[in-house]
Amino acid sequence: MDLSTPNEMTRVSATLKGAETSSFGVPGSKPDAFAIPPGSEVSPAKPRTLMSHALRNRTRLFIKGERFLSVGRVVIVRGSQLESTNMGFRIRHYRLAMKCEDCDIPFQQSATRAAIRRDELSRRCERCKSPGKPTRAGAFLARERRRQKAAEAEKLRLDALHLRRIQKLSAAMGRPVPPEISLRDLFQAEQRHIRKTRLAHQRAAWILGLPLSEIATIAIEQRARRRAEAAFA
Repeated sequence: MDLSTPNEMTRVSATLKGAETSSFGVPGSKPDAFAIPPGSEVSPAKPRTLMSHALRNRTRLFIKGERFLSVGRVVIVRGSQLESTNMGFRIRHYRLAMKCEDCDIPFQQSATRAAIRRDELSRRCERCKSPGKPTRAGAFLARERRRQKAAEAEKLRLDALHLRRIQKLSAAMGRPVPPEISLRDLFQAEQRHIRKTRLAHQRAAWILGLPLSEIATIAIEQRARRRAEAAFA
């Protein structure tokens, strides 16, 4: 190669300058360890699946088109750029797209990688922004949790009442009642036992010639005595 001619020296200088610019960026600037290679911010041809929580925290650089979950919402990375700080270094900010939890209208916001890892993202757009107040989705979840808690408490109360009725009927009949008996069968068994007890009291009153109230009092005393003997045994 003959470098004596001015045209050849100009061509070589332009080539070296272009190689330096493409490899290290603008001359005189500090190299960025997290710089995105040319063409990497283009949306991939195949749609990306949702990133797991662990993969999201391990990722050092999000590219355009990445999708992940944050507080139950799908977040899409639309791009990124380096912004200078007062300390003299630059931080990469990502443009994220997600839906507002109140109006379900898509909006964009800017966040750093640390904010993404800590889930410190805005969940409402500027129109619905209301600091200090729960979102509609959060209020709905709170109502659902209260309703579920009340339903569980009511179920526990009904189960305890059902168990007490089974124990009471078992003590009155003198034989155990299966605990898996349904409420309908338990009610029918209670009604049958009440009818049998009433007929037995009427028959005893007719045979002994006593009022029905005295027969009922004697039966109550006998039941209390059996209960006390069972407790001491």
